[in-house]
Amino acid sequence: MDLSRLPLITHYHEDAGPYFTAGVIVAKDPDTGVRNGSFHRLQVKGRDRLGTSLHSRRHLWSLQQRIEARGEPLEVVRCRTVDLEVPARAEVVLEGRIIPGVREPEGPFAEFTGYASHASTNHVIEVTGVLHRRDALFQDIVSGNSAEHTGLLRVPGECRIYQALKGILSDVRAVSYPPSGACRFHCYISMKKTAEGQAKSAIFAAMGEDLSLKWVVVVDDDVDVYNEEEVMWAVATRMQADRGVFVVPYAMGAILDPSSRNGLTAKVGIDATAPLDGWTAERCTVPKDALRMVRKKLKALIR
Repeated sequence: MDLSRLPLITHYHEDAGPYFTAGVIVAKDPDTGVRNGSFHRLQVKGRDRLGTSLHSRRHLWSLQQRIEARGEPLEVVRCRTVDLEVPARAEVVLEGRIIPGVREPEGPFAEFTGYASHASTNHVIEVTGVLHRRDALFQDIVSGNSAEHTGLLRVPGECRIYQALKGILSDVRAVSYPPSGACRFHCYISMKKTAEGQAKSAIFAAMGEDLSLKWVVVVDDDVDVYNEEEVMWAVATRMQADRGVFVVPYAMGAILDPSSRNGLTAKVGIDATAPLDGWTAERCTVPKDALRMVRKKLKALIR
């Protein structure tokens, strides 16, 4: 076994060494048989040894804690050397087990926050086999605060919050995790408000669903939540801080947030929706016919 035969990459000066940044750890719950797949950074520590952070308080970490308490190894992939399934078309598969009772320093690593992270659960993986396709492509994800990295947080995060909110507030229109919040800490929600208080319900539901959120803004459905300038315009023109802003102190947050206090954080909710009663301001709009005419002329000039 020699992991150095793979094209390993060290991205940043602060990184402790080369990392697998596109690795998905697949594990199986021995009680229920339910599989879990999640991205985890994997530091190469030797020919057959990896360091990883299981992201404490999340699914794989919880599963490993239960297994370790029983004195069992946690099997992670199935092919030649361990009894787990892996995607049939995977380019490269690392087989192995998380060694119970063993902890070694892992990191630092350039995380999605844009800071070098020293936080880690310091677990160790013993690699027992490597399978790969003929002429396999070695996939890498640019780490740090890159669009490639944070996009992996943004897409599932937006879907998760949208589904959670639609279950209690049918008039939610869209959810955005903007890059300004590292696609993890900020969330913008648009909705067709039909009763006062709905915006706060959406804020509490979002914060409860994703512990990493620190800043949740709710706007009306005429505001494009994927355009941050529009969201901030709504905050500037439809919100008064004395009634539209509230703070939740000492809440569970993301440990990777460098400003948190041992994982505790303050969360801010902002209701930037216009009041249902007494609101007379009219938003300036450009006629749709005029926009179509301009687009048509621009296309003709480009040709």
